[in-house]
Amino acid sequence: MKKSKQLVLLIKCFLKGSLPFIFLLGSIALAAQEDSFEQARQLAFAGQHDAASKALDALLAEYPDYLPAQLLQASNYAWSQHFKQSVAAFQHILAQDPQQADALIGLGYTYAWSGATAKAISTFQKALSSESRKLEALKGLGYAYLYGRQPEAAREVFGRLAEDQPDSPEFYNALGQAYLQENKLENARQFFEKALTLDPSNTDAQQLLENTYAMAPAWGVDLWGGFSAVDEENRLGLRLVQLSYQFNPRFLAYARYDNTLSLDNLDFVSRKNNVPSAWLGGMAGWNSRLATRLEYGARFLPDGGAQQLVRLEQVFYLKKDFNLHLGGYSGFAGDLPSEWVGFAALRLPISEAFSFEPAFYYGEDGAIRTRQQRFMLAGKLALPSKLELAIGGFYGTTNLELENTSQNIAGGYLLALFPLSKQLQGQLAVNHEEGVFASATVLALGLKFRFQP
Repeated sequence: MKKSKQLVLLIKCFLKGSLPFIFLLGSIALAAQEDSFEQARQLAFAGQHDAASKALDALLAEYPDYLPAQLLQASNYAWSQHFKQSVAAFQHILAQDPQQADALIGLGYTYAWSGATAKAISTFQKALSSESRKLEALKGLGYAYLYGRQPEAAREVFGRLAEDQPDSPEFYNALGQAYLQENKLENARQFFEKALTLDPSNTDAQQLLENTYAMAPAWGVDLWGGFSAVDEENRLGLRLVQLSYQFNPRFLAYARYDNTLSLDNLDFVSRKNNVPSAWLGGMAGWNSRLATRLEYGARFLPDGGAQQLVRLEQVFYLKKDFNLHLGGYSGFAGDLPSEWVGFAALRLPISEAFSFEPAFYYGEDGAIRTRQQRFMLAGKLALPSKLELAIGGFYGTTNLELENTSQNIAGGYLLALFPLSKQLQGQLAVNHEEGVFASATVLALGLKFRFQP
């Protein structure tokens, strides 16, 4: 009995003397845990999602029940567009606590960003039961209505939020976006302007306000003139005139007079022949993933005949701003050989401002009657100042077997679009081609004018 009492006393003394040390160890562990979490959080917010995910995996391996890391990992998956992993991670948290408000809100946004807006709406509605996070849940519900193109419901939600927080530009921006979806441009402008009144540096409001003018019906006029030097011949003249009408951002119609062949073809230049073409065309954006361009025209030949022209292009808007273009062109006339070209092109974004655009063309020339192919690569820069610049080169083969001629063609070009005023832009084009029968250099200047009724 004496030994037992001594043992208890020793344990009590050990615990009494060790408690500060135990608390110190716990504090060190907690500090290390928080430091690791903060490092992962900074990586995620900086867009380094893979590095953040690895750091969070390591942290959760040591502290599997650490809720902040679980929430950040699930959110990081969503921010990097790994939506299935994000949904699974949030649902794992909710399996332990079905009312965990932050997990419900995060899951709602993940559903909305992935296009599952019905699930997003129901998830945010469930999160509204949390009094502490009710504002964030209500805001998420409003955005889910916007993503789901339910502008009336979105206006009701953001109207309530704006009443409760009248000094928040975010809610006026959201109200303006809801009116944009209903094509009520004047109402949308009022809310974007109110957001700018509260915060003049609000870039979202500035961009959205600009979008209201881009969405409005507008007329456009393009004029091009230029100088062409084809071997020893040269010619100066009108190259192109186009009149367009933009119904809204998704639908465009235009008519075009094109005289470039008269200026760039050696035979037509030397004979001073005019070979203009007239086109009618349009472009339709069916949804956020698909657009179609269709053109029909006629080329008026020197002998008085006409060649019928058809051009079709299909644009696929892929993930992360990648675009795929597939299309073709055909020209045909009664007594003349038909000609055709098929093409495929990609837009590969490197940053918000710069992209590479490779393209491949394959077709048959109506005059030469051989199959030709051409590969083109361009780099394109588009700055917020509205300056656009494209520099590219091309190389191709003609499969011709003629003496003293090359089977290959090659060249390069530069295109620039630069603002002159709010409604007027200047255009510059320089092109040089080493062809089979001749070399050609083109210098052209143009104006692009846009005005709204």
